[in-house]
Amino acid sequence: VGVFGIYMPPIRHAFATLAIGATYSVVCYFVFVYGYIIDYFHVSFAGTVSYATVTISQYLKVSNLFGRYITPEVRRYLMSNRDALELGGQETELSILFSDLKGFTSMSEKLEAREVISALNEYFGPMFKIIIDEERGTLDKLIGDAIMAYFGHPQPNKDHPVQAVRAALKMQRRLEELRQEWEKQGKPLVRMRIGVNTGRVVAGNMGDAGRTDYSIIGDNVNLASRLESNAPVDGVLISDSTYERVKDYFIFKEREPIMVKGKEKPIKVFEVLDMKEGVK
Repeated sequence: VGVFGIYMPPIRHAFATLAIGATYSVVCYFVFVYGYIIDYFHVSFAGTVSYATVTISQYLKVSNLFGRYITPEVRRYLMSNRDALELGGQETELSILFSDLKGFTSMSEKLEAREVISALNEYFGPMFKIIIDEERGTLDKLIGDAIMAYFGHPQPNKDHPVQAVRAALKMQRRLEELRQEWEKQGKPLVRMRIGVNTGRVVAGNMGDAGRTDYSIIGDNVNLASRLESNAPVDGVLISDSTYERVKDYFIFKEREPIMVKGKEKPIKVFEVLDMKEGVK
């Protein structure tokens, strides 16, 4: 049960453990009736330990891959759906968000190292809260002051385009509040660009035996990054594929199409201005 439990869903593993335990109890009873005694305690204890070990192993696997960067809800989903973390990767549709700060390099040159870290923590804290807690996204990685996140995976969610765009708008508004606080403290001001794209990517464990990270790759990830670099300062730029999924929820301004490496034709892009009135 212990070995096979690694490859079984938690509920099936629990029932298998109980079934084997019950069968063994019946065998022990009839053996006792016929005047023999076999070890009951140690075998039952071993079954309990086996089940606990497999459960803890799965929890640690999820924690090692995602750390703090998923919601408790997603963590529970992964605990009960072990196939979601299979090696080899899987193709899935999701929405990718890239953000980057403009002016942070010059800001860091004017502050002491301690103040730079403090400013980054002040910035990352509320951004993580928006992405993970409020919009159920997954933080993929940090690249300096840049953030890469995605929505709709590992727990499937059809509303991921709306969540990604809504998160982007919230992030811009929260940074504006931070700028006002930093201005009062005499700190240099920073701005942000955000790009969002929706499409199919490959998601899975990447690395070698020594170190494995769960991440996403593909043309749609690259496009999200290009959207960020082409976004207006303080703005959110999205692809046509995202626009088609969220056009009923937000107010937009169509921008000049952009050329992307690997694409023969320019990509239609839209700047997100605000949520539509009455839309949550």
